[in-house]
Amino acid sequence: MPMVGSNMATNIENIMKAASLVGDSTAKIANVVGNGSVSGIVGLPFSTTDVGPTAGAGSGTGTGIIISPSFLTSAIYAKLQVLGPGTSNALIANAVGTAMSMEAAKASLSSTHGPVFAGTGTVIPGSIPVVGPVLGLSIFSQGLSKGFLGASWPIISNAFGMGLSEGWLIGLGSVIITGGGAPGSPGAGVGIGIIS
Repeated sequence: MPMVGSNMATNIENIMKAASLVGDSTAKIANVVGNGSVSGIVGLPFSTTDVGPTAGAGSGTGTGIIISPSFLTSAIYAKLQVLGPGTSNALIANAVGTAMSMEAAKASLSSTHGPVFAGTGTVIPGSIPVVGPVLGLSIFSQGLSKGFLGASWPIISNAFGMGLSEGWLIGLGSVIITGGGAPGSPGAGVGIGIIS
């Protein structure tokens, strides 16, 4: 199942409402951050280290990048401090961090491998090039389309992007490699893939 921005948005909104963060812009901010975040991540590449029989080529499939929700929450909260202290910062950071962790766990991973043609590929932490300011720009653009025109919006969207990117740098995942090749001894290889 691929990552879906509207699913993340719904989760953000539900978590915010459960924390009594209910207001006129609750659904809008959830929609903007959920859709902007996912659109900034889907399509990014990743690399793997592979183990299994060699002397062939294979393709890999997997589900999920595992990112700690508490790590994401802390990273986002730290970046939101540019706005000054506030209890809502912690609650919003928790909603976004938890929702991203949930959505990342659903990411579809597809990859190509060689010379390993059957086995396991482990996503290399740091190989997913989520760049904070670029992810922030994706969120920022979503906000502009929803009327977020205030002077603080560039700062807020960048804070979300910077915090979320820190979690993706340590994200873990794996793929199962299948393919064909000559019978060979176990060995190692590399793979490259795309997140959807």
